[in-house]
Amino acid sequence: MQNTAACFPLWCMCLPVRGHGPLAGCGLLPRLLLVVLVLLCLLLTCAPSLCALQVYFLLPPMSEKRKTHPGDEEELLQGTRVTDAAVEQQQQLVLAKKPRTEEQLAGQLVAVQPNAGAIIRAADGTPNQAPPRTSSLQAATLQLTGHAAPIYAARFNATGSQLASAGGDKLVFLWDLAGGECKNSMVLTGHDGPVLDLAWTSGSDLSTEQQLLSCSTDKTTCLWDVQTGQRVKRMRGHGGIVNSVCVQRRGAQHVLTGSDDCTANVWDLRVRRPVQTLQEKYQILSAVFSDDGMRAFTAGISNFIQCYDLRTSRLLYSLVGHRDSVTGLSLSPDGSFLLSNAMDSTVRAWDVRPFVPTPAAASSSAGPSVDLRLTNVYKGATHDLEQNLLRCAWSPDGLRVAAGSADKTLNIWEAATGKLLYRLPGHKGAVTAVEFHPNPAEPVVVSASTDKTLFIGEMS
Repeated sequence: MQNTAACFPLWCMCLPVRGHGPLAGCGLLPRLLLVVLVLLCLLLTCAPSLCALQVYFLLPPMSEKRKTHPGDEEELLQGTRVTDAAVEQQQQLVLAKKPRTEEQLAGQLVAVQPNAGAIIRAADGTPNQAPPRTSSLQAATLQLTGHAAPIYAARFNATGSQLASAGGDKLVFLWDLAGGECKNSMVLTGHDGPVLDLAWTSGSDLSTEQQLLSCSTDKTTCLWDVQTGQRVKRMRGHGGIVNSVCVQRRGAQHVLTGSDDCTANVWDLRVRRPVQTLQEKYQILSAVFSDDGMRAFTAGISNFIQCYDLRTSRLLYSLVGHRDSVTGLSLSPDGSFLLSNAMDSTVRAWDVRPFVPTPAAASSSAGPSVDLRLTNVYKGATHDLEQNLLRCAWSPDGLRVAAGSADKTLNIWEAATGKLLYRLPGHKGAVTAVEFHPNPAEPVVVSASTDKTLFIGEMS
């Protein structure tokens, strides 16, 4: 209103009254120009008040805006939170993670203290302890190192208190398993070539101190005193590499060896020379006694397993089924079955009881049946072009069988059904030898490999 009153004299100047005012006597055009100028002055003078009135009447109050558009308020608040979080991140540098609920942790492995054992939660969130230990070993799996070349043999003694291993470094290592520590207690030296197989002598009882036999590529078999580490006897008689050595289970301490000279020799430890020689056409890679010691089983590159009567040196029968060289033989604890590992990548079990029908007795017009004694075929173990002598073994209760493999794994099957129970990795080379602990209360198995190491571990 003050601006309007200030402009009152200008309005008076524009009054078109004849004979009055400062423009009295002027024409119409000057008066119109003067009116335009007055209007422009009024517009410039009153512009701020008009803008305020326009904003006031055209834009609704903030309270009405929030009521009509609630989403805009949420966007504004969210932008404020993001800004605050950014500032907090710059100040603290590390943001804490939101804790997970029990539902999110279900079925996951939860980290715990090293000695507490892993806790596995079931689907319902109930914690389950890890499987309990089943052996006296200090750990569920132990790796034994020390050999400087591939290992070809590993054997427990009768009580399981000692383990012997040997290989391409021409040495025999003795490991003490007392207390579950598996310490190297002695190294036997004396062979001039790699040691390919080992066997412990069987005393009249478990209190009798046992001796150790080893065969080598130097064409000899050595007898060792494991208490003193001295070589007791060196048996010479083969003209080629000695691939296998086996001790008779009962009766006199007879030893059976198989060689590349196509012979299998029977030794009496009281005599210097072999007492019996079984001649074949092809190299013998493995040889074992029967349970009563009256028969001998030999196998090699002929693909057959030969059974001899040691009383007459007569061939009783042949087990036919493998399609490549047989590298390992093992007799079951009760002496009823024979296990064989061959380069056709199969492990087979044979019934070798005396009164089982032989293929020759069951021959017909269609030809002899070659598989009457075959009871099972275990698949999974493989051989490769390295052509290592891969061995096999029975568990002391006769319920499981195991075999080495060229694919760096140890395979364990259920003996009756042939179901593969374990396929144990860990080695970096072919698994050449396998042996079960002789005590059924200690479910322990040892494996030797061309990677110069042994693994000894427990089974569930």
